[in-house]
Amino acid sequence: MLCLVSVWVLRSWRVEMTFPVRAAGTVLLFCMMLTAAQPIVEMIKGIMQQSMPGAHGEVLLSGLGISLLCALGAGICRDFGENGLASAIESAGKIAIVIKALPLIHEILEMTGELLS
Repeated sequence: MLCLVSVWVLRSWRVEMTFPVRAAGTVLLFCMMLTAAQPIVEMIKGIMQQSMPGAHGEVLLSGLGISLLCALGAGICRDFGENGLASAIESAGKIAIVIKALPLIHEILEMTGELLS
């Protein structure tokens, strides 16, 4: 709310300062959310260790982290009017998730091949 009020007040005095304030507010809110979500992440890690092999859970959590960071970066780019860069960040995030998941995909394909033969 403080960021919103700051942007609203700055809009009437110095419009060029609204973008950095919005970006800083977004990053600060994201960091606060990560700190608050730490116990939830630890609980999810515990559940994953009990129910699935370690590499699978690691790939899932890494993919979630990559997608959150890319969404944050793309949102900041859109705030600055850089829609092309935002799309590039989102595409790079998707590619990074696929690269991170390649060993898991390979393992699944090997298991499928063994089951079919």
